[in-house]
Formats: sequence, structure tokens, C-alpha cells
Amino acid sequence: MRWIGHRLHADAELDVDPALDLAQAHRIAHDAEHELTHTVPKLTTALIHAYPAEHGSSIPDRGRTVE
Repeated sequence: MRWIGHRLHADAELDVDPALDLAQAHRIAHDAEHELTHTVPKLTTALIHAYPAEHGSSIPDRGRTVE
């Protein structure tokens, strides 16, 4: 997340089941964006990128915290 003026903006990556079709992955990303912008105070925009998770491996935590 980063501040743009007096508002927060978030960019994130989301690993989804590779068996999902594009429409399903897009819906999950859209729902995550909606949940974030309606839960986090001052967060006005969120851009979530959905990527297929790799089968047979644990999903690495690629998140980071910015203060």
C-alpha cells in the first residue's frame, strides 16, 4: 500500500487455483478488491493481479508491508 495524497492505494498479487478459468480468476480478484476498499479506512483503490498457483508446491508469501 502507498499513500497518494490523503488516500491509500494497494497493489497485490493473488495466487489462485490454476484449474480456474479466466472469468473465475477475475471474479476472485474483483471480490478481493471490493473487500479491501470497503474494509480498510482511507483505501480508495486496490489493484489485485490473479496468477495461477503452481501445483505440488507451497505458495510462497510474496506479500510485504510498507510503513
